[in-house]
Amino acid sequence: MNRVGIIVYDGADELEISASVEILTSIRTLENGKWTNDPVFDVQLVGASKHPVLSSHGMGIVPGAELAETKGLDIIVLPGGPGARLQKYPDALAPWLKSEMPRAKYVLSLTTGAFILARAGLLKGRRLATYKAFVADIKRIEPSANVTGDERIVFDGGTLISTSGISVAVEACLALVERMEGFRSAEIAAKRIGWPEIIDDFVPLYTT
Repeated sequence: MNRVGIIVYDGADELEISASVEILTSIRTLENGKWTNDPVFDVQLVGASKHPVLSSHGMGIVPGAELAETKGLDIIVLPGGPGARLQKYPDALAPWLKSEMPRAKYVLSLTTGAFILARAGLLKGRRLATYKAFVADIKRIEPSANVTGDERIVFDGGTLISTSGISVAVEACLALVERMEGFRSAEIAAKRIGWPEIIDDFVPLYTT
């Protein structure tokens, strides 16, 4: 089973967190074109501690695991939000990402989650998307990054999947599922949440 850590901190966007939880916890292994009862992802909310954090609109979120005890994740999901831009995330997050990001199969940088990666020095020479209004800010922090706000999802050819809008977290998670589990699983997941139209959009971009 693939271990997923969704990073939570004060001021993180709740839609990006919730979309990631909803989609990734629902995915099951595929057998004869249908899902079984066996989950593909073991999803945890990871914070600096297990004390509640407040999302960007004041929703309380209780982490199930701490950064210090969470190692060797297969997938790291890094939500954005005003907390990312204003550096309200814990100081321990940057060194943790430097240690864990190189070992992960995939890292999802959701919109302004890019601020955290840029300040940690983890976007050198990488191509990514972020919210259009903050492209110049990311470039100032990391001049070598190739940053766009005009593409909904960017896959850099390595491990980084990034987005340019809050609701695009849904598409990013579906793209991740498609890459790891195949088109049929992504199709089932999209239809489950009433988002079947997204399939035709992301498959040509993310199927190799």
